[in-house]
Amino acid sequence: MYLPKQTAIRRSQTVISAFGGYEHTLRVAEGAFYDMENLSSDGFPQMTVRPRRGTLGAFPGLQAIAAQGRLVAVQDGAVTVGGASMREHMHGVTLSPGRKQLVFLGAYLCVFPDGYYFNTEDWDDCGFMAHETAVSCAETPVRLSLCTAEGAPVAPAFTQQAMPEGAQNGDYWLDTSGPVHTLKIWSAATEQWSSVPTVCVKLEAGGIGQGFSAGDGVRVSGLAGTAQAEALNALHTLVRAQDGAIVVTGLLDAAAEQTEGTVRVQRRLPEMDYVTECGNRLWGCRYGLSGGRIVNELYCCRLGDCRNWESFRGTAADSWRAACGSEGPWTGAATLGDTPVFFKEDCIHRIYPAPSGAHQAVQITCAGVQRGSAASIAAVEGRLLYLSRLGVCMYDGSVPVSVSEAFGTQRFHSAAAGSARGKYYISMTGEDGRQHLFVYDVRRGLWHREDALAVCAFARVGDELYALSPDGTLRTLFGSEGEAEGPVRWMAQTGLITSGLVGRQYVTRLNLRMLLPAGASCDVWIEYDSGGGWKHMGHIDGRGLRTFLLPIRPARCDHLRLRLTGRGTVRLMSLARITEAGSDG
Repeated sequence: MYLPKQTAIRRSQTVISAFGGYEHTLRVAEGAFYDMENLSSDGFPQMTVRPRRGTLGAFPGLQAIAAQGRLVAVQDGAVTVGGASMREHMHGVTLSPGRKQLVFLGAYLCVFPDGYYFNTEDWDDCGFMAHETAVSCAETPVRLSLCTAEGAPVAPAFTQQAMPEGAQNGDYWLDTSGPVHTLKIWSAATEQWSSVPTVCVKLEAGGIGQGFSAGDGVRVSGLAGTAQAEALNALHTLVRAQDGAIVVTGLLDAAAEQTEGTVRVQRRLPEMDYVTECGNRLWGCRYGLSGGRIVNELYCCRLGDCRNWESFRGTAADSWRAACGSEGPWTGAATLGDTPVFFKEDCIHRIYPAPSGAHQAVQITCAGVQRGSAASIAAVEGRLLYLSRLGVCMYDGSVPVSVSEAFGTQRFHSAAAGSARGKYYISMTGEDGRQHLFVYDVRRGLWHREDALAVCAFARVGDELYALSPDGTLRTLFGSEGEAEGPVRWMAQTGLITSGLVGRQYVTRLNLRMLLPAGASCDVWIEYDSGGGWKHMGHIDGRGLRTFLLPIRPARCDHLRLRLTGRGTVRLMSLARITEAGSDG
C-alpha cells in the first residue's frame, strides 16, 4: 500500500534584536513601535523603561525656572536661588504676576517682561533695567551750566562773533559767528584758537542723577526756555552722573535756571517679545505696538550691561537696533554657537555680531518656530530643535530639516522643551487635546513617547532636567531629587505583523526573550486582523536577573499587532517571529 507523499511545511524565523523608537506611521519599521508609553533609548538596542522621576512638590506660585549651576526661579513675585527666597534682598520689589522669561547675562538673572535684574552671586546687586528721575522745578530748580567732561565749570572769557584779542592760555571763546555756536580754547604754545572736541552741559538738581551711571543712555525731557535748552531734550549718553547732577553733551551761551515744569531723565528698556543672551549681550525682538508706534525690530544691549539699550557712543560696545522687513510676529529667540537667532513662523533672522559693532542680520525663508511654541526651542549637541508648523525641526545654521517623520500625520501645538544627556524633551498638545511628552535621542535619531506629562518649562542643572507643570508641580526627570515615584507603568505596541508578506503565510509563534526583575510584571496582548479588540495572551511576574523566553501562540490570521504592558523595569532583548506557509484555500 502506498500513501500519498506529504510536502514538508515551510517554516521561517525572523529575529528582531534591535528595537527602535516611536513610529506612529502606516508602515512601522521592524523593531519600532506604533505606540508606546514610558519607554527609553537608554538601553538601545534593547527595549527599556525610562528612569523613575522625582517630585519636589507643588508650588502654585512658581512662575518660571532657569538654571545656572543651580536652580533659579521666580515664585510669588520673588527670585529664588537654589530654593532660597531672595525677597529680603530685593529691596521691597515684588515682580508682576504671570509667566516670566528668564535669561542669564553672566551672574545676572534678567527677568522679562518686568525688566528686572538680580545678581545671583551678590544678592544685594539688583534693580530694574529701566530707570527714571523726575524733578519738579517749582520745588527744586534745575540749573544748567557749561562744563568740561570732568564736570568742572567753564566760564567763557569771550562771547562774540569776532576773533578775540589779548587772550591768555586756556581762555575760552564762545564763537557766535555762525548759526551753530562753538566753544574754542586759546593755546599760547601754538597761538591759535582750537575747537573744544567735547562740549558738555551740567544739569544740577536734587536727585536728578540718582540711580544713573556714566555711559547710561538716557532721554532728557521737560527742559524749556532758550532754544539751546530745548535742544537738550533728546537722547544722550551720560558723560558723568551723581545724585545731584548729570553731565551731557551740549552747548549753552549762558548759565540758566528753570523754575517751572518737570524735568525727566529716563533710561528706557524697549518692549521685547523674546530675549536671548549671546556674546555677553542680551538680544531681543519686538513686533507690534511699542512706545506708541508699530515696530518690527531687533535690539541688543550695551556690551556686558543689561541696563542700557540706548547707549550710543560710537564704539564697538554700543547698543544696537535694526528694523526688519519680514512679515508677521516673532515666535521665538535662541542662541546658536556665537550668533543670536530670531524666529518667525516662516523665516529665521540670524544675526552675525561684528567686533566693530556693525552687526548684520541675515534672513532665511524656511520653517520657523510655530506661534505659541517659543518654549520648544532647545539646544542639543550644538544644534537647535524646535516645533514648527510642519513638525519638529533641527537647525544647525544652514537650513532646518524635519526630524519628526515618526509622528506620521499627527500635528501638535503649544510646546515646551528642554535638553539633557544628548536628548531633546518636548511636551506638546495634539490636535485631539491630548498631552504628550516625547524624547528625541539626537545621536541615535530615535523618538520615544514617555507619557501625558504636561510641562510648561524645563531647566537643566548638571545632568538633571527639572520640569515645571502648569499646576506648579516641579519634578526631576531623572530622579536625582525629590520623592521617587513608584514602579513605572509602560506599554509597547507594534505595527502590523505579516500584513506585507507575499502568499499565505501565518505567524505560528512569537518568542519574546526578556529580563524582568523580581517585582516587575508583564502582560501580553494581541489584536487580530485590525479588529479593534485586544485578547489577553498571558501574564508573567519577574524572575530575577536571568533572561527567559516567553512563547506566544497566536491564532491563525491575516495579520496581527502585539502589545506589551507592564510595571517596573524590563529589558526586551529579542522578538522572534516564526511563520508557516499555508494553503491558498
